[in-house]
Amino acid sequence: MTSDEKQRRDLLADPETCGSVLLTIALSKYKEQAFEVDPMTLIFDLEDDFQTSIPEPNENKLKAILLATETPIFQHDPDAFQAICMTLWEGDPQLDAKEPLTLTEAIWGMFEVKVCYGELALAPGIHALVARLSDDEVQDPEEAEDPYGHVKAGMQERYEAWRGQMGRLGVDAKDLPALEGE
Repeated sequence: MTSDEKQRRDLLADPETCGSVLLTIALSKYKEQAFEVDPMTLIFDLEDDFQTSIPEPNENKLKAILLATETPIFQHDPDAFQAICMTLWEGDPQLDAKEPLTLTEAIWGMFEVKVCYGELALAPGIHALVARLSDDEVQDPEEAEDPYGHVKAGMQERYEAWRGQMGRLGVDAKDLPALEGE
C-alpha cells in the first residue's frame, strides 16, 4: 500500500473526516463510477480496496453528500436540508433530534455541498430556515463584539480541519475555496 493509499485509508477510518473529503477519496479511486453504484456498495468497495472499516458516521456522511449532490432534495426540502447538514456536521442525521439544527451546521453543510456540487439554488423554504436560524442565534451586539463570533469560530475550526484533510489527499491549499466571509 502506497503512502497516499495509507492516508486515504486513515481518513476513511477517522470519524472526524468530512463528507466532501470522503467523496473525494471515492472519486479519486473510482472516478464517475462512484455515482453509479449503490452507496452501500461504494462503502463496501472502499473498505475492501483500502483494507479498513469505515465507521458509521463516515458511512452516513458519504451517503449524505451523495444524496445532496446527486438529487435536488438538499436544495428544495427543508427537512432533508436539516438532516443532511446535521449528518455532514456530526455523522448522524438526528432524525429524532432533540437538538435543532444550528446556524453553524447549516452553513457548514452548504459549504461542503457547494464544494462538491457547485453553486446552490436554494428554495425559498431553505432560505427562510437559514434566516430563522440566523435570527435565533445572533448574540446581543451590546454583549458581544461580533454577534456571530461563535458561528465564525465554529466554521473556522471545521474549515481548518477540512483543509488539513484535503492536504493529506495531496490537494494544495491554494487550490481550495476560501471560507466565505473569511
